[in-house]
Amino acid sequence: MARAVNVSDIIDTRPVGPFQLRAFLLCAAVLFVDGFDVQGITYVVPTITREWGLVRGQLWPALTAGLVGVMLGAMLLAPLADRVGRRRVIVYSCVAFGTLTLLTLAADSLPSLVALRFLTGLGLGSALPNALGLASEYAPHKRRALVVMFVGSGISLGAIAAGIVATQLVTPFGWRAMFVVGGVLPLVLAVLLAGGLPESLRFAALIASRRAETKRLLRRLAPDLGDDVEIVSHHAHAGTATVIDSRAVLVPGVVTGGVVAGRGVDSRVGVDASWAANLPQLPGGSAGCRRARKGRACLGSRRHANAPHFSPAHRTRRAPSATLGARATR
Repeated sequence: MARAVNVSDIIDTRPVGPFQLRAFLLCAAVLFVDGFDVQGITYVVPTITREWGLVRGQLWPALTAGLVGVMLGAMLLAPLADRVGRRRVIVYSCVAFGTLTLLTLAADSLPSLVALRFLTGLGLGSALPNALGLASEYAPHKRRALVVMFVGSGISLGAIAAGIVATQLVTPFGWRAMFVVGGVLPLVLAVLLAGGLPESLRFAALIASRRAETKRLLRRLAPDLGDDVEIVSHHAHAGTATVIDSRAVLVPGVVTGGVVAGRGVDSRVGVDASWAANLPQLPGGSAGCRRARKGRACLGSRRHANAPHFSPAHRTRRAPSATLGARATR
């Protein structure tokens, strides 16, 4: 019988190893190039203003467009990681804002510069929160705040580096030299990320088709575990499968946030969840919602009328992970 392995426990109870350090450094590098590109344009504003014959302060739309793009990218594009994974979003974002930064070399008017800075900001905004999130997921609980501060400092270091590069390149080579450096760096980094950045372990643990990748990542974290393991994740918020409350409708056979739905135990209230396998057809799709067809748990703030009601007398202490694991490996 396979052993049950809790993803969160593996990360939280073991010391930080080379595999995690590499992930932290790569995430910090993402924020470094992010900070470089965000701040770099501010150092070339006087040069662009003189070359294009603008008045002082007339470039404010280009500066604002970049920051608006960062905001919208973080709000609208970064959440795509919950569907395709953090690694893929980070790599594609670096390719996107690196390419768009290089395209800024062709800008010859204020409107074109505004448009390019806005599009570049979308890529910058989508990379930033995912890099921080990925680093925090691989950090043990006791070191998480320190790791996030370390990775987050990449933004400030990138802004400082942009100022140093500007003093060395803008005068002899012109303002476009800043965008050459700002475009090449993320593209080179994207190659390194594609080969060395790991996927979120908790995200991969929730996707049935990625269990092989999950075990491979787990072996990098804990080589002594071997291959005969069954993956369980207690953190529903670290992937696409989320259960709103302890009485939400569950999809049979899906591991969601510590619940082995349809055959296991809800670890938060310690009640038997085997009733989920026999739930009747619910409006909107099989086993509770249309999203269930894609292998995700049904989300909702209200409990369906056919789901059983658990009175306080049925609630027990939190079920230990060993009990959950034993259910998962049957």
